[in-house]
Amino acid sequence: MAKSRHRRRPPPAISRRAAGGGAGAAEAWHRQALAAYAAGDYGKAIGGLEKAIALVPRAALWHTQLGVVLRALGRLSEAIAAHRRAIALDPALAAAHNNLGNALRANGEADAAEAELREALRLEPRYAEAYLNLAELLRERRRLAEAEAMCRRALELKPDYVPARRELGSLCLWRDDFAGAEACFRAVTDAVPSDTEAYLALAGALEGEARFEEADEVYERVVALAPDHAGAHFARAHRLQQKGDAAGAALHYRGALARQPRLASAYLSLANLPGTGLGADEKREIERLLALPDLPDDDRSTLCYALARAAEREEDWDKAFGFARLANEIDHTRTAFDEGENLAFVRRTIAAFSAGFRDGLPQGSASEKPVFILGMPRSGTTLVEEILASHPQVAAAGELTEIPQIADGLAADIGSSRPYPECVLELDEARAQAFSERYLLRLDRVSRTALYVTDKLPFNFRHLGLIAALFPKARIIHCRRDPRDVGVSCYFIKFQRPVSFACDLFELGAYLRHTQMLMTHWRQVLGGQMLEIDYEALVTEPEREARRLIDFCGLPWHENLLKFREADRLVRTASASQVRRPIYRSSIGRWRRFGKYLLPLLAELEGRRALAPPPRPPAP
Repeated sequence: MAKSRHRRRPPPAISRRAAGGGAGAAEAWHRQALAAYAAGDYGKAIGGLEKAIALVPRAALWHTQLGVVLRALGRLSEAIAAHRRAIALDPALAAAHNNLGNALRANGEADAAEAELREALRLEPRYAEAYLNLAELLRERRRLAEAEAMCRRALELKPDYVPARRELGSLCLWRDDFAGAEACFRAVTDAVPSDTEAYLALAGALEGEARFEEADEVYERVVALAPDHAGAHFARAHRLQQKGDAAGAALHYRGALARQPRLASAYLSLANLPGTGLGADEKREIERLLALPDLPDDDRSTLCYALARAAEREEDWDKAFGFARLANEIDHTRTAFDEGENLAFVRRTIAAFSAGFRDGLPQGSASEKPVFILGMPRSGTTLVEEILASHPQVAAAGELTEIPQIADGLAADIGSSRPYPECVLELDEARAQAFSERYLLRLDRVSRTALYVTDKLPFNFRHLGLIAALFPKARIIHCRRDPRDVGVSCYFIKFQRPVSFACDLFELGAYLRHTQMLMTHWRQVLGGQMLEIDYEALVTEPEREARRLIDFCGLPWHENLLKFREADRLVRTASASQVRRPIYRSSIGRWRRFGKYLLPLLAELEGRRALAPPPRPPAP
């Protein structure tokens, strides 16, 4: 019954002095309880601890151990009470504060949990397990820099502390530090060769560094190591889908479901596979799962997205929109889009980077290696990247997060009293070059030899002032698409990471309108640095638009450019399935299928409020 939440291990036996005289019987019950806990027999562990405590009621450590077992059984209110009794008996018992923090965290009381974990560390500053537990809590609260600092402190105290190394690896993955994640997960797999989850995370880190063959080897090793591991089959399927092998991907997705029938993400992936989709039995199983009262909200929304996709394939537009609406209503409870705040950011950006703003900027890097492909999600950024990456002098980096990371920390990094984006105007040449070198190092990990490396993070359109400061010669490609189709496409997709505005039609319309306002401004001030590509033109006249792209980059035409769908490379975005299909026009005007339900989106795009709510689709 450890201080840490990661492993069951008996704590030091309570001393006879602490237990009081005549504690032999109590000690025997206590030892029996520890053995039962280690064996996973929680009922017997509780019985033994209760008997020991009845004989020695003031043994604070035993009370908090009882709380640990109660929490393992999900009896959180009883667990919290047991830990509080331990603290009442011994306020200086750091383990009790640590365990109470874990129980409060499990109960959704994040503020109180953090206070208890910090108290445990105040009492015992070298308490590595408490540092790790605090790191996990901070990660859940999206305070990632603090979480990483706690992890690193735990590892300073216990360099071989595998759970802390695993958590640090996950944090590195979250901020796309793939080299750091690789080092962490290699250390974990060296220490625990049977840790399949660590191998899967290691493969993800290798993919992030574009070392795909090595990642494949790791995936194969996981499947061999744990042939019945659902996650291993899912990961293998995802890789095959990225490579364009729909049949192989379907086989492994179904292999994952055979081993874990409630794996919601596998159903959604099947629904999105071209030429495959969900079978009748799979749709019936999804409907059975949706009827379960204990199904987690994230799984519930994922399954609704899957059924929406299946119904759209069957051209049952009412049913498709009904499931999409259910999915978005669930996910909307976890988003926090502030229309006023977003509009204020757009207006501040326009004011900060007015005409002639470049005259006051330092010269960052003269490198032309970065090519920024940006625009709203679902506007064709993946398609554009795939065309460019089929040229032998271009490498594709996918969606990099370096520019937003630089933006997020810029004011603090340069010591500015002004927030972002205004603080960009305070950059000096030395710091601009330092930030640009940091970004170029990331591109070098993708390719050292390519003349250009593309970065297709859509939301970089919010940071074009910063990009102009760091890379005044970089090429920028803005992907445009009918905003009504963009809105519907965003509404029907489950993003890997939550997108704050995408789950509500009013918010989608407002964000699209703000984006149009911002891009109108960038069009006026960036001039020839930015090329605009319309999705509709790209899918109707692909060769003409591909030639515009290549000419803009100053590259010679290459025969591969119209065979990009045959390229043996990965597509690592939500568009992975679509981009492997022959160019198709059916997605143009997609919004018309659902027009009667889109009144809030359409009204917001026009800058007005809908006068009446749209009709609700029939209950699916």
